Amino acid sequence: MVGLFLVDDDSQPDLPSHYGVDDIPLIIQDVAVSSGGGSPGTPVTSPIGRIGNTVIVNGTYEPRFEASTNLVRLRILNASAARCYNLELSTKDAFHLVGTDGGLLPSPEPLTRLLLSPAERAEIVVKLGPDADLVLRSVPHELGMSRGDNIASGAEDTLGILRITGPRTAPARNVPIALPSAALPQRADALIERRFTLGDTTINGEKMDMARIDTVVAAGSTEMWTIENSSNRAHNFHIHGTQFAVHTANGAGPTGPLRGPKDTVFIPRGETVELIVPFGSFVDPATPYMYHCHLLWHEDQGMMAQYVLTDGEHAAGPAHGGTHH
Repeated sequence: MVGLFLVDDDSQPDLPSHYGVDDIPLIIQDVAVSSGGGSPGTPVTSPIGRIGNTVIVNGTYEPRFEASTNLVRLRILNASAARCYNLELSTKDAFHLVGTDGGLLPSPEPLTRLLLSPAERAEIVVKLGPDADLVLRSVPHELGMSRGDNIASGAEDTLGILRITGPRTAPARNVPIALPSAALPQRADALIERRFTLGDTTINGEKMDMARIDTVVAAGSTEMWTIENSSNRAHNFHIHGTQFAVHTANGAGPTGPLRGPKDTVFIPRGETVELIVPFGSFVDPATPYMYHCHLLWHEDQGMMAQYVLTDGEHAAGPAHGGTHH
């Protein structure tokens, strides 16, 4: 089961916002379906986890959306267990990225493709011409693995996600130039640095232990976390209880979806990201938060760890098994 929270505030941007009319949630999943329509158990043949042979959106196979406006806002969640989606329009036209996992960008960014790994979210605005008829689809992409592993992981698949048809006539509306975004944490704010190395199913050589606290963080602080994927697999990295800023990705400054507030970031094999991570002020030294790979098969194999926030007066104690933020 999977769902999507839409969180808005009073500083409404000039973006499509009529739910179900021009503001549409898209929960994308792949599932394994047999020729008879059942859902059989299938073996894991990809190094990133189980890949389904059928894509559904909001629980629907081959969905279609008939737009009545020339601008459509799509709020997208990759809810698959392992599959990544490299999204483009079948017309090859640009769309505008306006938001990421945790909020809006400072300004819309025109893109022709957008890669989302499991648990990543994005908001895009699609501008439709008269009588438009196009498909939001996923096209082949690179996961940084061998070609055989890429194929097994669905990275060479072309998949239709959503067919969109536009109205013959509709009031013309343009994408706004600026958006009311929150300020991201800055490098100068991060006074403590930590490094995490991702193995095939480990973080810093360790598998998950419910009774072990892996990282103790001062409440209200900001840290620089460097995440290196030294494994032979693609991974992503998700941190509970925060929205971070990507400082660099493989040595380069952030572009595209990495410009916005994030809680999940994709890290191909052999690559490194630097994250500026602000932490909250709620102190509970015995009830931890999590950080982990969000590819379900990897986290199920123990690719998870725990951190707690402390205020200096409360030492971190053993974690309560089964209780987490």
